Amino acid sequence: MLADLAGAPYPAAQRLQNRQVCRSETHARVERALLGWIGPGVAGKTSLELISVRGLRVVLRLAPDDPAAQARILERLRKSVCEELEVDFSS
Repeated sequence: MLADLAGAPYPAAQRLQNRQVCRSETHARVERALLGWIGPGVAGKTSLELISVRGLRVVLRLAPDDPAAQARILERLRKSVCEELEVDFSS
């Protein structure tokens, strides 16, 4: 940010490193949220699996398919990770 404010170019290597840190932090936050307080709250015979995290896009598998549970999971993930998080549920 300081380089941008000063009008100096931001090194490409630093930009890449920042993106990698950001990706790994997002992945870690999603995993913590799922394992910590979302997964245990999923009822009985419902299974929840993390498929992938790419940037702010998360793909989960929820079986059986339950729109109400999907809405709760989406709300909790956005609250604990990031409001702009995009969550897709695969079959």
